[in-house]
Amino acid sequence: MWEAEALHPASKGTLRKRGYILFIAGTLVGFLIFASISFTFSKIGPSPAEVGLPKRVEFEFLYTSEKQGWIEEVTPRFEEWFQKRFGMEVSVKLVVTGSHKSVNLILLGGSKPAAWSPASSIWIPYLNAKWRSLGHARDVAVDWTPLVVSPLVIAGWSSFVEAHGVEGFED
Repeated sequence: MWEAEALHPASKGTLRKRGYILFIAGTLVGFLIFASISFTFSKIGPSPAEVGLPKRVEFEFLYTSEKQGWIEEVTPRFEEWFQKRFGMEVSVKLVVTGSHKSVNLILLGGSKPAAWSPASSIWIPYLNAKWRSLGHARDVAVDWTPLVVSPLVIAGWSSFVEAHGVEGFED
């Protein structure tokens, strides 16, 4: 028999309660120490240069004039966001040109853009067909997502429309 039990019969329950309290307190203290260490070291990380990444990235973006206003407005915001998010300076070289001219620039090597936004997605298969006709085995524009969706405008001479009875797209 324990000496504490011999002295007081209720002391066994008291010791058990103290044990639980000490266990919970120890767990909380351990958790707090772990959390403070994790928080401290999560803020400390290697810079992009230490990981082998460049401090600065520059790339060319070819786009058409109908997007010029908003592209020029959002580009500085993108560069600032990228700097904050990745700790690396990015500089986007904006080149405004027509869709057909941009295709020729890419085909002739006058431009090697990291991003290209023609006036319509119809230019993408055209560029790929021209690229393959130059003897390349693979398409140049493979993974693409429209940057913006803009309306398609179809126009025709009234004399042609009236002569052929065109009333809509299905005609």
